[in-house]
Amino acid sequence: MKVKSDYQGFQDLVNRRHLRYFYHYTPIQNLPSILKYGLLSRQLMKAKHIKYFGCHGWGVKWKEMDEYICLGIAPPRGMIRQDEHDLVAIAVDPILCGYEGVYFSPLNSARKNILLEEILARFSVGALESLFCSSYGDKTHSLYAEIIVKDQIPKSLIKAIITPHSRLIPFALQWQSWVSIAPPILIKPDLF
Repeated sequence: MKVKSDYQGFQDLVNRRHLRYFYHYTPIQNLPSILKYGLLSRQLMKAKHIKYFGCHGWGVKWKEMDEYICLGIAPPRGMIRQDEHDLVAIAVDPILCGYEGVYFSPLNSARKNILLEEILARFSVGALESLFCSSYGDKTHSLYAEIIVKDQIPKSLIKAIITPHSRLIPFALQWQSWVSIAPPILIKPDLF
């Protein structure tokens, strides 16, 4: 991925706000392909013939958002309980904001009252800054503000796999995490 010209501004914002992770929730069945390829858009998964489980849709925007991956700045409380799959959260390094192809949506991107064109016009440090309520901290105006990423997020930016309980994680993956082959596994039921 290529960095934006104002990469340092994004790094400063991430540090000032103490942003630790952005979150991508997915059924645990998707972990093998994520650990192999990183996070991929539905379009890239189809091109690589990767079977994916329980992708969250964008409602009426399903087709036009096919090239994008959605990350939450905060856990999307209330939305994830509707899923019938066992979910994990992929914790992504927030410095991702400083890369080309990363956009900032002030609302849930599935909503009808925000167009894809509006989201794609929001890629600057100022656009990211505008999502937050004050000059410091990580509280956003909308709980459902999102980071939208075109095509893929490399494995190197995946910082942890978060689960509500360890029973979801196969032993082989736990072992890979212990010996640093896979990202660390964090048990955080409050994020679910």
